[in-house]
Amino acid sequence: MRFSVVFFLCFFIVLSSRDFILFSRSQDKIVKNKKDNLKYAIVRITDGRQAIGSGSLVALKNGRAYILSSNHVIRDIKEITLELFSEKSYPNVNFRLVNALPINSSIDSDLALLSVPYKRSDALTFISISSKKPAIEKGFSASSIGCSDLSPPTLEKVTVLSRKLLENPLSGSAFYWQMKSTSRPGRSGGPLINVDEELIGVCSGNQGKFGYFTHLDEIHRFLKSEKMDWLIGWQLPKNGH
Repeated sequence: MRFSVVFFLCFFIVLSSRDFILFSRSQDKIVKNKKDNLKYAIVRITDGRQAIGSGSLVALKNGRAYILSSNHVIRDIKEITLELFSEKSYPNVNFRLVNALPINSSIDSDLALLSVPYKRSDALTFISISSKKPAIEKGFSASSIGCSDLSPPTLEKVTVLSRKLLENPLSGSAFYWQMKSTSRPGRSGGPLINVDEELIGVCSGNQGKFGYFTHLDEIHRFLKSEKMDWLIGWQLPKNGH
């Protein structure tokens, strides 16, 4: 499937909260269940002044927290600040982490990996990146989490239509999940969650009436290329370290 240059320029900025007035609200329904606690693993990414997008806490190692997000969310931010929430503080921010650093990013798959020093005693919630290839590639229900329109993170029920190969005339191609409905601005960088409460995609953008999430295959490829594949399937040890 080929798309114009204009599409890709729009595709990677469409869910920035700076431009939210251009897009209609998603029809996805907010749900509350046991997965709802995963919203505390979502960070709201800001430039120190305003919220830009979302990210997922995926690991903690050697005093650093690791966050998976979208390239277009962080690419123009000089100083990245992360806002974290907890069950006790929600919907208010629990605390902020400043000077998060990009480890790597990809234009083709619209992915970014960040890290930030973390030496607080506060317990964190993490989302595990699925290590398994999805058994179903089309027509299934999932959940997305993100910070819609500058708000605290919420979990929404979504429907995945299929796996699509999108080609960028300016660089390369990548696989994405095509969604039944669009996502609201601010949710970019947030995760797509399967029934096992694992991350299988990252919210990227909208085209027409469809939303798109970077596919799990691209996430694995991205992490392996940077020798960061230890993040795949990572879970917090029982001793919390």
